[in-house]
Amino acid sequence: MKGLLTKDFRLMLGQKKYFALIIFIGLCFVCSGENTMFAIAYVTFLGTFFTVSTINYDEFNNGSTFLFTLPFRRKGYVLEKYLFGALLGGMLWACFVLISMLQIITSGTDIVWTEWFVSVGSFLLLMLVMLSIMLPLEFKFGVEKGRTANILIFGILFLLVFFAEKILAVFDMSGMVQRIGELGVPILAALCVLATVVLIIVSVMVSTKIIEKKQF
Repeated sequence: MKGLLTKDFRLMLGQKKYFALIIFIGLCFVCSGENTMFAIAYVTFLGTFFTVSTINYDEFNNGSTFLFTLPFRRKGYVLEKYLFGALLGGMLWACFVLISMLQIITSGTDIVWTEWFVSVGSFLLLMLVMLSIMLPLEFKFGVEKGRTANILIFGILFLLVFFAEKILAVFDMSGMVQRIGELGVPILAALCVLATVVLIIVSVMVSTKIIEKKQF
């Protein structure tokens, strides 16, 4: 797995101009003093999309045919993609959390730090959710069809969130939502982490099964 990680990080060095552009745009939002949350989310989520580009590189010119003759298990290849996406997105997240904290402290902005950390921490969970949805589709359909499938799925999720209030009203779930809200932030956070872990495990299992059955 170490060799696969090294390969993917070296591939990312070839896209340093794109990284520089993403970081520059993120810093612009941070320096504005009003969009630190957006900057953190922006760099974190875009960082995970680079994982998909490594799959594209692997498949380019039937490269996967040679790659899978090397001495590693297919399950290891799958786990490496999840780990690479989490590391890349996590590193960008950590960097911009520190930069944003410095900006907030130096500017004297009055915020509730507990709420701020809960908000930025949720971006990590959302990043892992995105990886859990994207990677099985990429492995199953390939980069082009997988990208279309991801757009459709994230579009549906966006619509569900956008119309969440109406959906809850139709199915009369307001009482359940209220009871969930009464659990408190620590319990809700723990439940979200647990749900994310379960989703990742299921996603890895699905991706592994797809790759093991795939012919290269």
